Amino acid sequence: MNAKSFVASWLAGIVTIAIMSGVHQSHPPAHPPAQAAAHANVFDDPKYSLPPGPPGRATFGTNAGPSRMQIMEGLDTKFWGDYTLIEISGPIEKDYGEKFLALTKEIKRGDVILSSAGGDLRAGIIIGTQIHAKGFATSVNAGAACLSSCANIWLAGTPRTQGPDSIIAFNAPYLPGDPSGEAAALQGIYLATLGYSYATVLDLFGHDPTSVRAYIGRQDGTGTIDAMICTQDTDRVLILDSCKADGAAIP
Repeated sequence: MNAKSFVASWLAGIVTIAIMSGVHQSHPPAHPPAQAAAHANVFDDPKYSLPPGPPGRATFGTNAGPSRMQIMEGLDTKFWGDYTLIEISGPIEKDYGEKFLALTKEIKRGDVILSSAGGDLRAGIIIGTQIHAKGFATSVNAGAACLSSCANIWLAGTPRTQGPDSIIAFNAPYLPGDPSGEAAALQGIYLATLGYSYATVLDLFGHDPTSVRAYIGRQDGTGTIDAMICTQDTDRVLILDSCKADGAAIP
């Protein structure tokens, strides 16, 4: 199947799934305390520091830092109240879906802090589905990157936040050795479950296979997020220097 027919059949499947899914079930938003919104970057704590990526380039699914999924301990309860912060950083491993279900089983209010170049598609979908069901928030902090499967997880949050000088980028769903289009089917069902419209899905994923939708936070502290179309090379490397703003809406 060529790229054009693959994208067309995938998007058609999403429309069918969205129609069949009926009314989207709403959940009470798990907003953090007002003062938490001003919290610049929890990774300022050296315990949670992450190595910077190579300038101008980022490889989907490849992470230089360690793989971690954990509850952030030792946070100021006067600041965060009963809000639980959960870190997901580094590669999203195949067993992370089941681990996340176990980790969050008893958590009522949470914010999932994301910093990952992606990883296993199925694990990301399991994590995102749990986030959606529990009404957790998702955040990409200042200077962090959240790509591919990580970006799928970010979409599940209520609300979703993004810090300055951060990047969230979406590429076509991918499973190794997937001639049947299973990755596209899984992605379509997932996005319909989250309640995203056909127009939003088309904007995020309905591009040339070498193109990538990205949202990049400006460094000027204004909170402005620029919607970009970028290119990736044959080795799944996102070339940030190629990104051009197109004024699309933030999902």
